Amino acid sequence: MTAAETFPVKTAAPAEVTVAVSQLLIGRALQFPMHDAQGLLLLAEGSVITPEFKRLLEARQVATVQVGAEDAEAFHRGYAEAAQPKGPVQPTRDPRASQQMQDVINRWVSAGANRGVALRQRIARHGLTDYSKDLATEVRQQNLRNTASLTMMMNQVQTGRLAQVSSSTFAAVQSSMKLLIADSDGVMAQRITGCPDSTLACHCLRMSQLAMAMATEMELNADNVQKIGITALLHDWGMIRVPETIRHSETPPQRWERLELERHVAYSADLFEKIEGLPTMVPLISYQVHEKLNGTGYPRRKMEPNIHLFARILHVADDYVTLTTPMAWRPAVMPYAAITGMLQQVHGRAADPTVLRALLRVLSLFPIGSAVQLSDGSEAVVIRSNGDRYTKPIVRRTTDADGKTIPETSPDAILNLADSDLEIRSVLETPGEEELRYIPDPSVIYRADTHSAAVPTPKWLASARSRQPAKKEADR
Repeated sequence: MTAAETFPVKTAAPAEVTVAVSQLLIGRALQFPMHDAQGLLLLAEGSVITPEFKRLLEARQVATVQVGAEDAEAFHRGYAEAAQPKGPVQPTRDPRASQQMQDVINRWVSAGANRGVALRQRIARHGLTDYSKDLATEVRQQNLRNTASLTMMMNQVQTGRLAQVSSSTFAAVQSSMKLLIADSDGVMAQRITGCPDSTLACHCLRMSQLAMAMATEMELNADNVQKIGITALLHDWGMIRVPETIRHSETPPQRWERLELERHVAYSADLFEKIEGLPTMVPLISYQVHEKLNGTGYPRRKMEPNIHLFARILHVADDYVTLTTPMAWRPAVMPYAAITGMLQQVHGRAADPTVLRALLRVLSLFPIGSAVQLSDGSEAVVIRSNGDRYTKPIVRRTTDADGKTIPETSPDAILNLADSDLEIRSVLETPGEEELRYIPDPSVIYRADTHSAAVPTPKWLASARSRQPAKKEADR
């Protein structure tokens, strides 16, 4: 027996290829070892890619790894196959988990759902008056504090510190509710400051305030409005576990990147299981935010009867905020273009028409803050919505028909178009803003677009089969 027969000589490993961590296929066994960018061994050959391994890499902010060429080809081929249109593939169903979600909805409805006085009765109405400068200042300062608090909490969550999340989110929602009651239009008019508009904290806060304003218009009571606001603040926190290379990509997300983005709903739901003091419905509502009434949403392709009302409200708020927020790869969509584009969803039954009507009541067809030209050639800014008169908001004229500036303090500056022969002729570009006048590609911008079972069942649902529902859960 030769030395070679006793100690077989291993052939040299092939040249390694760089692969994004997000492309690693769970369940795939490696043919060759895997290394990081510095050459450190991560997995030996024959090892299987597990969800825990991917989460570990993401937690360490490892965006790419080095693998053998054959492994890299398998990973790329797997995602290419996933990107091919194969018709509507239904996600793997867990009937017991689905039933538990439906039970929560049924208990909420059967328990009275919305007992008590509607918050709308407490909302101050300001008619033909502009915003109070003091209130505008308070809104901006409060938004600054809330975005800073949310950003800090998100950073703490990544290190497992969850103790203050519940109380801090309650406080943020309470402060926003107070301002909405004082002047809902004034809150909608103020841009959220303190962080770039594209950051997660700003997205969640904008969505929370808009969703609460919509819920108020839908005659929900203060407790339910608060639950909607809390869910909006928290629902996207699972995005923290999505690689930053995908979240902040400077190009439109590819098919496999959208699949990674969609997983955030399960990450969020699992996170909520660890946070004490949250209303019981928050995980369910968060999990359904991206569902569509016609069954084309994610993660479970639920249809109209099986999607919680709060999730329907948040779905519309999320779409509007996403569209009107600039991304690294596109400017923000003009608010008017966003509204008109979303109204087209009514024909396909993607969004709840009752909720869209509430959005119009809050913002009008020409959203608050929009610069417009009136039929006499004068220009104005929309300062208040006008109930069901969506096309006739209250405006503050900035120039007359001859182009002369109208002072803000002029008695003729503010005009209720519902009581005037004038109407809005066109929407103008927002001064100093780069905005798109159209929605370039709904299949890219709307994140609720999937034909794949990409989202795992969250732990709180998977473990629910061994737990009994909490007593009077619907009332919490």
